[in-house]
Amino acid sequence: RALLPELLSGDRLEAFKSQGALYEMDGLDADPAVRLSTFRYLDEMVPIARLIRETETPTRLVAAVYLGVADDIDFPWLRAELNARAGQDYWGQRAARILNARLVAARSRISSRVLNTVREDGEIRDGLEAFRHSNAKALQRLRNVVEDVRGAGEPGLAALVVAVNAVDDLLSAV
Repeated sequence: RALLPELLSGDRLEAFKSQGALYEMDGLDADPAVRLSTFRYLDEMVPIARLIRETETPTRLVAAVYLGVADDIDFPWLRAELNARAGQDYWGQRAARILNARLVAARSRISSRVLNTVREDGEIRDGLEAFRHSNAKALQRLRNVVEDVRGAGEPGLAALVVAVNAVDDLLSAV
């Protein structure tokens, strides 16, 4: 949790900082505001903790890779859309949970593969870059699918199923 502010990047870092600033405007001191902002990322911290335990790899390394993979595949956006489209009906919610679980599993498997490279080479950026390079075509296909789904405005659950399947296709290609 303490490493989160330095490991986030781009829009996610800006959202994190904005949330902390809002808490400060509500009267919290800076440190508690930052700590409270990290709770939004709890759904990512649990798989990170599981990877730390499974791979016996240092926290900073696992967290950097797990969060870094989201720079290539927008897992947080996919999760948010799945949760938003689940609706109130039992089957929609169940489908969203299943698809979210598939995304977490895929992200963990990708992170684990990158971690194996990082442990051999020693550099996080090199491991992520090697993953990007060796899977450039599959990543581009996945990005195209996600962009098409995003372009739908408020995609339905069917479009999100296609996106999750594209993530699975990427894993098959790696």
